[in-house]
Amino acid sequence: MGTLIPKMREEDLKSLGRVVANFALLEVLVSGFISRLVGQEPELGRIIVSGLPFKQKVTLLSSLYRYRLGGTEELAELERLLDRLSLAEEKRNSIIHSLWAEGQEKDTIRRFKIAAKRSRGLIVYDEELNTQELDEAVNFIASVTYDVQALDERIRQLLLKE
Repeated sequence: MGTLIPKMREEDLKSLGRVVANFALLEVLVSGFISRLVGQEPELGRIIVSGLPFKQKVTLLSSLYRYRLGGTEELAELERLLDRLSLAEEKRNSIIHSLWAEGQEKDTIRRFKIAAKRSRGLIVYDEELNTQELDEAVNFIASVTYDVQALDERIRQLLLKE
């Protein structure tokens, strides 16, 4: 049996795949960060985060960080990072929960999604994006992933000194 994919350029399919791969890595790193903040038993941290939606992991990361390291100079950096984590999730959800097809113009990709929002009712997204916009989302998620890893490493060093 063949694969069933909407007609798309190979590079656009790769960009969509990079969103999935980068966000999966981001989620693993956030979970690891939480596990470290839980304490000496990494298994306990894994039990706590398994099955949690990403939004709840971000909230848990914030709460545990404040509990364990609330007075550190990295708190302002964490606040900025938490905002970027939420934005990365929004970008990922917008991309993953849409139907994509090749755009009508060269170097465009078409996004289609139907949503119902409590505040606005029915919303239909049908837009052509420059493929560069999709790649910017990929790069944003990758940069947030890098920043989580960097802050986690600095916090790991702080925790080792305790």
